[in-house]
Amino acid sequence: MPAHYKDIQDFLPQIPEGTLKINAHYPQHKQHGRLGKWQPLLTAGKGLIDNFHLFPGLHLSHARFLAPSVRYQHPASDMVIEINHCRRGRASWHLHGGKRLYLNAGDLDIHTTDCCADSYMEFPAGFYEGISISLDLNVFGRNLPTILQEARLSTEQLYQDFCLPASPLTLPSGSPLDRMLTPLYNIPDSIRLPYYQIKVQEILLLLSVWKPGSNPDRQQYHAEQTGRLQEIHAFLTGHLATRYTIAQISQKFNINPTTLKRDFKQTYGLPIARFMQEYRISQAMKRMRETDLPLSVIAREVGYISQSKFTRVFKEITGKLPTAYRRQ
Repeated sequence: MPAHYKDIQDFLPQIPEGTLKINAHYPQHKQHGRLGKWQPLLTAGKGLIDNFHLFPGLHLSHARFLAPSVRYQHPASDMVIEINHCRRGRASWHLHGGKRLYLNAGDLDIHTTDCCADSYMEFPAGFYEGISISLDLNVFGRNLPTILQEARLSTEQLYQDFCLPASPLTLPSGSPLDRMLTPLYNIPDSIRLPYYQIKVQEILLLLSVWKPGSNPDRQQYHAEQTGRLQEIHAFLTGHLATRYTIAQISQKFNINPTTLKRDFKQTYGLPIARFMQEYRISQAMKRMRETDLPLSVIAREVGYISQSKFTRVFKEITGKLPTAYRRQ
């Protein structure tokens, strides 16, 4: 996790804290170059979104966040489909009606924008990178690219398959869509827009012949089902200097140990011990960047009495010694 944090941080060096930068990329016949605008992130942290206008009614956004959460506000429509893919980090997406989705690396979901018009995403790891494809069925249906016309792609059928019933469809890492979306992150800037235009048409062709009704993964998580896990997460991350056993956590929050281990991993993507190990190191990295405290003090703050053990775990996760990380 901290290594991924650093990877994303390298893309955001000029973005002020508390700010979200949005770059809009247009086809050359529409508008030259790219337009950049800034807006408040409304939470701690910072972010960058590259928004590519592929065709009328079809957009792709590549988002990177170093933040605990982000709020989304946009018009609601049951005729606009979003495909959201998580590359790095984890997201807990609070939707309408107390529903909640969880995305780990490689997971994706498909839903209409009336589910998320006024929603927010929490990033338990403190960072997130993902791609979103937005498809306005009405507009795109009137402007189908030639290859999709020849393939007889039907936006009406996409509506039937993915907008009814009005509940999100989630797919786990390793699905065909995950394998198609994963290569989109490492494309040279000079060909990103035309490359996306080609690949997103391939994705739509796949969706046109895939029947989600046969897939059982229409999952919605209600807030009351996950509130206790949120409390456990907040408790553990708020008391880094103290180490708690599974038995102690189970007793404190009145939850079966097996259920705790299973549900925590399902929600946050890692077993409790590994999640806390990575979270402790990520917080140590943050303290090293923001303070001049001795490494021994930082190690104790995040739960390591032995500085040698702290050094070993830090290097195991980040690939660097704490002293080398602080010097960079």
